[in-house]
Amino acid sequence: MAFQAGAYCCGMDPHDLPARASSLARHVGMPTPPVVIAGLRDGMYACFAKRQGAWALRVDPRTAGLPGPVADGYLAHPLVAASLGQHRRLLRRVRAVTWLAAAAGLALVVKGVGLGWTLLAILPPAWLLVTVVHLRTARQHVLEADRRTAELFGPGFLLPFLEYVQANPPPLNRWARLVMRAVPTPAQRRARLDAQPSRPTPR
Repeated sequence: MAFQAGAYCCGMDPHDLPARASSLARHVGMPTPPVVIAGLRDGMYACFAKRQGAWALRVDPRTAGLPGPVADGYLAHPLVAASLGQHRRLLRRVRAVTWLAAAAGLALVVKGVGLGWTLLAILPPAWLLVTVVHLRTARQHVLEADRRTAELFGPGFLLPFLEYVQANPPPLNRWARLVMRAVPTPAQRRARLDAQPSRPTPR
């Protein structure tokens, strides 16, 4: 049975957002994470982030002003991604690259290469490697979370969300534009969802 998307339109109270996130988390089959209502950058409405050493779902209060199905999409997608362990996977990869760069730098220092030259030699390729890892995994993570969300909530659940994102592209800085080039567009994501075989929704 597909999840019943929010029937409310605009004007939900921001204080109701944690309860809505809790309802979505239960449907995903995960414990409700801490929900922090806090302003996020333009174009971002919800994301997982570490807060005081613990992962929390950060939700922008503007989410309450979105149409119900769109707000549900913004809330559900990071919850599904977290249930798949994407946030921890990405953190492990970034840490692995960081430790690799640190180990390489230490090896050069031990061999007598000056610290300044070591940093100049190690930091650029290390940051390039981190960037490549992030861009590659970003695409994989988006498509993986899309597929799982469709399985859990029904094939049409994300469509209002994707239509809204396509009609309201966020302002992007240079780094964000680079990331977005590696991530499928809303139209591409919708086409992939349309091509996804129908499966019974898990109970």
